[in-house]
Amino acid sequence: MKSTLGAVATDVGGRLVVPQGVQMPLITGVSIDTRTIRAGDLFVPLGGAVQDGHAFVASAFLHGAVAAFWQQDRGEPPPHPVIVVDDTTVALQRWAKATRQRHAGTFIAITGSNGKTTTKDFIVSVLATQYRVHKTQGNYNNELGVPLTLLATPDDAQYVVVEMGMRGIGQIATLSALTQPHVAVITNIGEAHIAQLGSRENIARAKAEIVTGLLSGGRIVVIAEPLLQPYIRTWETQYDVRIIGGGSHEAHRVVDTRSHETGTSFRLHGTSHTFDIPIVGTHHATNALFAIVLGQDAGIPLSYIAAGLKHTPLTGMRVEQLRAPNGAMIWNDAYNANPTSVQAAVATAVAQQGYKRKFVILGDMRDLGADAVRWHQEIGQTLCPHDIDYVITYGELAQEISRVAQTRYDAQQVHHFTSIVHLVQWVTMHVHADDLVLIKGSRALQMERIVHAWFAQGNNETT
Repeated sequence: MKSTLGAVATDVGGRLVVPQGVQMPLITGVSIDTRTIRAGDLFVPLGGAVQDGHAFVASAFLHGAVAAFWQQDRGEPPPHPVIVVDDTTVALQRWAKATRQRHAGTFIAITGSNGKTTTKDFIVSVLATQYRVHKTQGNYNNELGVPLTLLATPDDAQYVVVEMGMRGIGQIATLSALTQPHVAVITNIGEAHIAQLGSRENIARAKAEIVTGLLSGGRIVVIAEPLLQPYIRTWETQYDVRIIGGGSHEAHRVVDTRSHETGTSFRLHGTSHTFDIPIVGTHHATNALFAIVLGQDAGIPLSYIAAGLKHTPLTGMRVEQLRAPNGAMIWNDAYNANPTSVQAAVATAVAQQGYKRKFVILGDMRDLGADAVRWHQEIGQTLCPHDIDYVITYGELAQEISRVAQTRYDAQQVHHFTSIVHLVQWVTMHVHADDLVLIKGSRALQMERIVHAWFAQGNNETT
């Protein structure tokens, strides 16, 4: 990024205030956190219920910021170059939208209840075999992260892949309007955020908002999901719609999917070409299919697409495979959880061969609303001692999983913990080198703490 402060003021519709004698700065970056400030950044102070970013503006300048936004209801601006605006979050979004409109690259927007980050990783890896690609980093997929992604886009990026999350109706529409994608991708419709939205029908409605900012003549690549059919019929009159994963669209379907210890293999229907992806779980083959379709649309040969998929660098805590200090296989799938993703992860563990025993460590599934207890009980009902040897739970809601599972398991096979320390102590005593352990729970529980504590304890035992 290189922009004059005056140009930024024009983009956001703000009032430029530069103290007399101070040189007009050149903006080379943006930050919303003083801990990430780099020389040349414009600092965006965000209002908050606990902390107001305006209290940190002086610190931002000390750390190298050369300018800042300043919300006009916060009083007199500091004696530094600032742009006074009505709302700093809105100003950030306006700046990002104006920057996006000047960019010549192809923009791809992705949303979905499950798998959107993994799908993003696959798409980026495939496109990067032939093109310069910029993508959403980490979980920067909300009303702040998407603008930061757009503002950080290099001028020479040929493809920009933007992930979009949401918590309610209208949020993805806002992000789509900022991004103005050429391609919109919907990976699936699950139960995530059903507490806020009330039903899967409303979730489908919220996800369908990704099309609202789609450029004229754009493309939609969407899963064969019954709840999306009413939208698809409308979209097909205006856009190029690709439906994958089933129905009459046979060319966009995977077959012969097989999971093994280090990943998953599958074949594209109608071809003899086998693809390999470095993540366990046959359901991830459909995520990879989005990348295949977009790769072919970009003119990338199948051999390059296959190489991109095989060597995809995946974002952490998505069926991340680790060896415990004692040699046991850990599947760290702790980034998030909902009923669909938990059932898929457990089914994948069940299908794995070569392990003496299998453990599942499951935490709460949050944001499930009034039916949260029922959803957890249904997970407990799906667990079978012939498939999963031990059921370990953590969290108030997850206790319902254990309570139901206990009706079919022996008492020593099901345990509920209220302490990570005690859980890890039990695991290190009972899990052996030839066992498989799946760890999954909602983000709020930070189930990766189990992995960290397990490794820390193992290191202490060997030093």
